[in-house]
Amino acid sequence: MGSGARYYRSGSAGSRLHPDDPDLSLIRSARVLHITGITLALSDSAREAVRVVLAEARDAGVLVSMDVNHRHTLWSRDEASTMLRETLPSVDVLFATEEEARLVVDEHDPVDLTEAPVRCAAVCLAGMWRARARTASGA
Repeated sequence: MGSGARYYRSGSAGSRLHPDDPDLSLIRSARVLHITGITLALSDSAREAVRVVLAEARDAGVLVSMDVNHRHTLWSRDEASTMLRETLPSVDVLFATEEEARLVVDEHDPVDLTEAPVRCAAVCLAGMWRARARTASGA
């Protein structure tokens, strides 16, 4: 069941994001960096820009949160799964629906992303009728 949303990404500002565009001094001085899976889906250059800011955030000790925000009209499940699995080790707090979280956990319970090998500090899963969260400490 789709939302009927249309994504006109060709030539959009987001799709033209380049690795040299982000002001890395802003990343270094941030307390939290929030990224979204949509940016990863827009273009190769946008994906590389996300990689650059993630590396900068990691080096600076900045907390990183990510909303998976999977849009099947932007990329396939396989493409999303591959890129999200690559990105997840740089993420401290993950926001996803249970279906989105399954893009990266296969047969495991998605809330188990707080455990090895990924070890997100916190996972927040939202569904239509319930929400679940877990921290690495088990809370």
